[in-house]
Amino acid sequence: MNRLCISALLCLLLTAPGITEVHAQDKIKAAGAEFSLTGIGINLQLNAKDNSFHSISAEMDMANAFMGMSRLPGIRASYVIDFVFSAASYNNFGVRWFAGPGFTAGYVQDMDADFGIMAGICGNAGIEFTFAVPVVLSLSFSPVLAAHTSAKGRNLALEIYRYGLLQTISPRLGIKYDF
Repeated sequence: MNRLCISALLCLLLTAPGITEVHAQDKIKAAGAEFSLTGIGINLQLNAKDNSFHSISAEMDMANAFMGMSRLPGIRASYVIDFVFSAASYNNFGVRWFAGPGFTAGYVQDMDADFGIMAGICGNAGIEFTFAVPVVLSLSFSPVLAAHTSAKGRNLALEIYRYGLLQTISPRLGIKYDF
């Protein structure tokens, strides 16, 4: 349990540089939940300059739990700056296409490996639907290219985080409250 607390603190510290870029005058854009084949999480979006927004997520990495290979989920946090590159609005309906880079870190389990610390770069690309009511639905893909450390016997192994590559093809559905 101590290792889990230390890892959670490490995740928060690694995401802090992205959070410090957010200024007090920025307002919350949306907050809600995201669901994918590899995990479940909460997401906070903050308005940024021009046509962009900050996306901060805390997730339970559940790839092995969903497959019945583990009873415990991993945890991870990520920060992405998304840029809106196309938007259209109709009577009571709006659509926005977005994409952006970021970074992620966590204490997760990988394919054929034990739990360990994961850190790397990530991205986000998707579409967001807004309505006359304060609900936002989004569909996105969030690839991750990261390193994963785990104990193999008495040695420490450093490998590519393979579930991050799986996230490239795993769509993420978001349901958020629009402020």
